[in-house]
This record gives sequence, structure tokens and C-alpha cells, in this order.
Amino acid sequence: MKSVGYDKVPADKLIAMRVHRIDDAFIKEADALGFKNLPIDKLIAMRVHNRELVNEARAMGFEDLSLDKLITLRVHRINQEFLNEVRSIGYANCPSTSLSRCEFTG
Repeated sequence: MKSVGYDKVPADKLIAMRVHRIDDAFIKEADALGFKNLPIDKLIAMRVHNRELVNEARAMGFEDLSLDKLITLRVHRINQEFLNEVRSIGYANCPSTSLSRCEFTG
């Protein structure tokens, strides 16, 4: 892990990384997506919620969202279909935080 910037990682975090298959390649992928030096818990969250969530959000027009906001979109099932529905009723430029509240409140 030292080669990708993670040294002196506590044993419990190393075990969690192993369980979730967080390896050098995964960390390099996260870096390439623009998420450099993430805390280990965020790397695990990225693995659990699928790193494709970044590409999906970008395809919907959401650039430069934090990992937490990307995960919020995923948790609230904000996808292209939902976004198309929202846009079809007149909300063309709805920010991601409003979309998640809209889905959550129904």
C-alpha cells in the first residue's frame, strides 16, 4: 500500500481493505477518476457502491461531485431515468442535492 500513498495503515483497516478488495489497482482507478488520497473508509464506500457511480453521474451531467454526493445519488436511486422524468416536468437544471430530496420525499 505504500506505493499508492497508504503507509502505516492500522491492522483493522488493512483487514477491511482486504475484505473489500481494496488494492493498489483499485486505488489507482479512484485516483484516475479524480478521487486522490481518499480516506480508507471512503475507498471502501466507493467499492461497496460501485465505482461506476462516478461515470453514471457524469453521464447525467453532474461533474465534480464529492464522493459523498455521488453515494447519495446512488442511495436515493437517482439515475438517468429519474433525471429524465424530473426534466420532463420542467426542472431542467435541478442540482443533485434537490434531486435526492425529491426522490426521498416522493
